[in-house]
Amino acid sequence: MLTIKGRKTFKCKQCGHTFEAFDTEGGIRCGPNLPQCPKCGSRDTRKANFVELLQETVLRFE
Repeated sequence: MLTIKGRKTFKCKQCGHTFEAFDTEGGIRCGPNLPQCPKCGSRDTRKANFVELLQETVLRFE
C-alpha cells in the first residue's frame, strides 16, 4: 500500500536541482519511494533541508 505524506521539497544529489514532489512511503518492506529528478532523471534524491532552501532563496534575490 502506497502512503502519501504530502508535498515536500527534494534535491537531486547528481545535478543539484531542487524540486517539489509527493513524499510517499511504500510500507515496511518497501521503505521510502524517492521521486525522480525532472531535470536529469536520477532517483538519487533526498529531502532538502530548511537551510538549503533559505540559501537558494537569498541567492536568487541578490
